[in-house]
Parts: sequence; C-alpha cells; structure tokens
Amino acid sequence: MNKLLLTKAHLTEAEKSQLQALGFEVIVQSFIHFEAVDFTLPVDRDFQWIFFSSPRAFDFFSKGVSSTILQEKKIACIGRKTAEHISNKGIACDFIGQRSGEVKTVAQDFKSLVKTDTVLFPISQRSNQSMQAELRENQIINLQVYTTLSKLIHLTTEADFLVFTSPSNAEAYLKQYTINPTQKIIAWGSTTKSYLESLNYTCLFTLEESSVESLAFELGQRPELLA
Repeated sequence: MNKLLLTKAHLTEAEKSQLQALGFEVIVQSFIHFEAVDFTLPVDRDFQWIFFSSPRAFDFFSKGVSSTILQEKKIACIGRKTAEHISNKGIACDFIGQRSGEVKTVAQDFKSLVKTDTVLFPISQRSNQSMQAELRENQIINLQVYTTLSKLIHLTTEADFLVFTSPSNAEAYLKQYTINPTQKIIAWGSTTKSYLESLNYTCLFTLEESSVESLAFELGQRPELLA
C-alpha cells in the first residue's frame, strides 16, 4: 500500500476516506504551528477590502477586531474552502478565487475587481505576498496577525508521496528530512511549487484548487501511479 504524507494539521474523516479509497495509507502531519500576535488596525489609511488567504488568517484576524469591521468592509478570499469557513462564521464573501492553487490567476481576477481600492491583507510573517504582487504598492496594507513557526516531528515511516501544502511546511520538512529520488512530490499550489523548484525539486503535479477533493481527483486520473 502506498503511503501519502499530507502536511496539514488535520483532515475530516470524509477527506481522509477519499484518499484511502484510492488505496493510500494517509499520514496527516503538519510541520508548522501558529501563534497569535497583537495587532491594531491602521488608523492613518482607509481600506475598502479585506483579503483572507486561508481560514487561519480569518480566525486570527477576527479574534482581534470588532465584528462590525467584517460587516462594514468587502471580504475577499483565496478560494472555495476559505469562503466556506468564513461563511460558516456568518460572513459573506464578495470575492472568491476560482482556482486557489493558481495564485497569480486569482490575483489578476481580484485586481480587475478592486480597480483602485485599497486592500488590507491579514498575514503571517512568513507570507509570500503573492496576492499583493498584482496590486500597486499604495493599494496594499499588510497586517501581521499571526506567526508561523516550525516544529520538530518524528516520522516512523517513509511516505511514497509527499504533498506539501505551503512553502513553510516544505521548508520545515526539509530541515529535518531529505527527499529521496523515489518519493513523488505534489504541490498544493503554485507558490509551493515555485518554492520547491527553487530548490531543484520536481513536482509530479500542482493542484489548481487547493483541496483534498482536488488532490483525490488528480491522483485518480493517474492510475499508473497507484499500482
């Protein structure tokens, strides 16, 4: 049975079942953890939008502000999973990226919508700021709301497939383990792919939408890999 390591903190039973149905032994293990940081909203600059790149960014931000700010501003997010998380908190999204794994495409679509508006980005200190790259500097307000930290993990088995969900997770993994030539690498999105390629690693494929459903679908389209 092929072993698949997915660098997420947890999966639902339904998500895990999708991968197990393909014949995988699924190892769910994040190599990073997060801590809140104190922050205050900017008082010297107004903004019309708040862009969330993950459910985590929303959670850390929303815990540190009045709920009215989320009602007053337009809300944007990277993709469907983040939108579902925000919606479950009673907040509607005005923009949802259609291909969360292709950050440049999402950024271009968002740029077309916001035009000259100013956007607040709740981020970690490790943010790659890929979304911001398509906007002008005077449209961007970066606000650190949490910190990303590596953690030591003892793996008891070697996976056949390595699914890296972020550059930070990939970096933390590589501080502790090497990738051997027989292991197959999958990138959760284009930013993670770019990071891995900068280290001369080749990805088997990159997800267009960053989700377990998309991962299971792409693997299912490649039965030769599952033998």
